Amino acid sequence: MTDQAVSNFNRPRSRFTRSNRGCLTCRQQKVKCDESHPVCQKCTFRERRCEWPTAEQLVRPRRRRRTGANIATEKDTGGHSVQWHWNEEQQSGIGMTRNDEEGPAQAMSLSPSRNEASLRIFEERSSSQQHPLAPGSFSPPGNMLPSPAFSPTGPYNPFADLFQFVRDDSALRLPPVLDSVDRSGLANRRKHGTGQGSHQLDDLTEQEGLSRPIPDTEIVLVNGINIKALANAASYEDELVEFGPLGVSFHDDSRPSTSSHALTSAFPSPFSLQLFHHFLNYTSRILITMGNIGPNPLLTICASARLLDTACAGSAALRMSILSASTAHLISEAGERSSSSGNSSWIAGWASLKKSLQGLGEMFRKAAVANIVLAENDGTDQFDSILATCIILIIRDVISAGSTWQEDMEYAIRLVSQRGGAMAVINEEGGNFTRRFLVENLVVHDIFSCFVTNKEPALLVKFDPWWFECQEMSRTRWEWESVERTFGVSRGMIDLLARVVSLNAQKQRLGLDFRSGSVMATKMEKHVRAQADSLLLELDVWSNGLNVVPRGARVSCGDLLYRYMLNAYILGEILDKPISSPRVVASIDYCLELCSEASAMRMTVMLVWPLLICGTLCLPPVRERVTGLLDAFAWDYCDDLKAARRLMLEQWDQIDNHGGRQSWTDLMKKLDLNVLLI
Repeated sequence: MTDQAVSNFNRPRSRFTRSNRGCLTCRQQKVKCDESHPVCQKCTFRERRCEWPTAEQLVRPRRRRRTGANIATEKDTGGHSVQWHWNEEQQSGIGMTRNDEEGPAQAMSLSPSRNEASLRIFEERSSSQQHPLAPGSFSPPGNMLPSPAFSPTGPYNPFADLFQFVRDDSALRLPPVLDSVDRSGLANRRKHGTGQGSHQLDDLTEQEGLSRPIPDTEIVLVNGINIKALANAASYEDELVEFGPLGVSFHDDSRPSTSSHALTSAFPSPFSLQLFHHFLNYTSRILITMGNIGPNPLLTICASARLLDTACAGSAALRMSILSASTAHLISEAGERSSSSGNSSWIAGWASLKKSLQGLGEMFRKAAVANIVLAENDGTDQFDSILATCIILIIRDVISAGSTWQEDMEYAIRLVSQRGGAMAVINEEGGNFTRRFLVENLVVHDIFSCFVTNKEPALLVKFDPWWFECQEMSRTRWEWESVERTFGVSRGMIDLLARVVSLNAQKQRLGLDFRSGSVMATKMEKHVRAQADSLLLELDVWSNGLNVVPRGARVSCGDLLYRYMLNAYILGEILDKPISSPRVVASIDYCLELCSEASAMRMTVMLVWPLLICGTLCLPPVRERVTGLLDAFAWDYCDDLKAARRLMLEQWDQIDNHGGRQSWTDLMKKLDLNVLLI
């Protein structure tokens, strides 16, 4: 053997330990668990009951890896190991693993003495007249922000302290207090992405004294934010909402005392800073699921220096839109927490708290719109900030079932059209991925809005080449698959979906009805029928293409799901075929089966409209299956699923009362809704 082979042979082998974070069923069967919640994939495949350990069983001491120093120490002490004492203040973990799941072995339990000390520090900070987050009075926990890097000869640039690690469109490197949340992991749940690990973050934030106590009420923390204090913050926090830029300059002669000066200047209120952290840790991970490769583009927006520019109206609009989306997601989290807490006083008072928080979120939205108006008139080019603001406000309306999405979408579309269209906007920055990501999001939301408005898409017309040409500007795999990773379906399926809703808009505008069965069909009826038959043929060919083109399981499932949904939609909605026809029944059955599989396998795909369309066109015995899927999706969606359930029940009521199928616009008017579902 060679010397290298001998050295490799004599090298001590690494000792591995079995993971103790899997479900109890897999550990009993002695198989490796993928640790996905609430049901792991092994138990799903074998159709067995998946049981998880309780919170009391999770807390156990952390194992230390045996090293040469440990073994030598044991020999010196007669075989007894030495107990090492860890400094808890130097721990950067907060009870979560890198896979966005609970880390019971890393969870910290604070001693009573430390809790008392933290409480004294908390009271001193609360009673002090100095701002708790002002420069000089606040020191970030651990290495919350990068250490100041300055040149003795050059001027001080505070943005270099925060974003010296950002290159082009790279993702934001979160501080250690946020770093335990894996920003690039696939979000298995849109709403419950953190599980029990969020309680560890609640304890840490309470320890740092970022929440203001309310003496006459019970303090309830959700994801580290004092809900009751936040609901009352708008009445006494003048710096919480920005109706216009703050105008604070970073270029002072004196160097700021901490590197967090830029961040605390952009978010001067402690509650706004908490909501910004909540957006980074939680909200951004449910708004986009970029998969396991590549950064989250929403965090790239937060990593740009323009976000912290307090003298720019466009930056103020972007900050307010982020806080508005964070508040909407926090309301959904708190509502779920209140319903499952079992605390009667918390449940009884949640209705008034929710109303106050919704009012605060609406104030953030109005402030964002006001700053957009100011940005239009200041003479500077702030296109990226304004477009990002509109996109975040649209997504905020989706998760909160808001009614202002149409105004924001029309404004964003007009903004893109004024610059020469989508491709011209993307080419301005030389294929900048962040701008392309924003345009793609606007296009997809515009297409899905056509199910509600019965209009044609504004940005992606029939066989528009720019939709595929912009993909050639990609530099990495996750840029090439941006649409697939964001929405769970392929780019070609989005184009096909746009052509289907365009054909339905033409039929509705012409007032055609194929149920009459007249022998003398008009020229337009023949044209629409020919276009529908062509799309059905393309869908049949699409199934053959899925067997050839290599794609991930999530995208393949999403494409097949939408293939059967569009097949039923064209037959039942455009061609007015009876719902009892074999092709419609078979397409609905396949689509619902794929919806069930996507939900069971935790594959994040846009599932609301497939359920609504299949539920409208299905036979009465299938409705119970649709209702069961609506219940199963409750873990993956926010208030948008509740609105979809109301629409579905109202549609069934109209059909049963011999009113026939109603358009979604008429149903929303009857229920006083105006929601964008996706």
